Amino acid sequence: MDRILSTIDTIERGRREAKIEPICAPFIEIWNKCSDMGEEPLREALNKLYIDGKIKVWKGINDLIVQKL
Repeated sequence: MDRILSTIDTIERGRREAKIEPICAPFIEIWNKCSDMGEEPLREALNKLYIDGKIKVWKGINDLIVQKL
């Protein structure tokens, strides 16, 4: 879980520095950086983080968007 939160934070930091709005992490970017986990375990971990109130998730045009709270 900490690795996923760290990955989200890194992606958000990069977007913040590049002044790309919204400050968030598309699922595909998270998956690319955590590809050794596999898609299902990653989705389960993201679901747990969502239930625990640590991330916000919404549907973008082509991807799920994740934002750390």
